[in-house]
Amino acid sequence: MIGALPVLRGTYGNLPCGKFVFVNVKKIALVGTFVCVFLLLLALIVGGIPARRPPKRPLAPGNTRAIEGTLAGVRVREVDTTHAAVVFLYDLDNRTDSDYRLTKGPDVVVMSG
Repeated sequence: MIGALPVLRGTYGNLPCGKFVFVNVKKIALVGTFVCVFLLLLALIVGGIPARRPPKRPLAPGNTRAIEGTLAGVRVREVDTTHAAVVFLYDLDNRTDSDYRLTKGPDVVVMSG
């Protein structure tokens, strides 16, 4: 015992009870920084860095003459004294060997002729 304080014996040498253990703060900050950098690099390698891939080829330009639409007419209908409904009529010409399906909607009417 030193005076009235007991002495603890351990890995840090003789430490009197009631005293704080001072540790090298720079050493702790340096180790913490290395651990954070290591974990960040590990996360990027495992899930974040995309593998080197060949650049995507641009799509070949499509056949701009495959389907053509021609304005067939316009109909204007009076809904009330302040509103009118306008209907645009188009003829579609499919110049390919493929069949296409047009979906009907609340503002679309598909008629075949």
